[in-house]
Amino acid sequence: MKEYGVKTVRRVARADRRCRWGDCHRGIRATEPYLHTVEFPNGEAGYAAAAGHPVAMDICHECAHGGYGEDLLVPAGLPIREATR
Repeated sequence: MKEYGVKTVRRVARADRRCRWGDCHRGIRATEPYLHTVEFPNGEAGYAAAAGHPVAMDICHECAHGGYGEDLLVPAGLPIREATR
């Protein structure tokens, strides 16, 4: 069984949503890029372990690039994936 700590996908929003990184809660408008990240119970941050299940969050462009005072690294080669529904 493959184990993940955190899985992150770079996406372009199809609908408005909110950033859930820290206390940000900025709006992410449709057509703006954002990161969708899922932490699994074996992740280092401990959110999912405390919850007992995977925890998903959307992260706005500013937070993803350190504008919120955090240094969240965004791999340069991470492809953009269009959300499909």
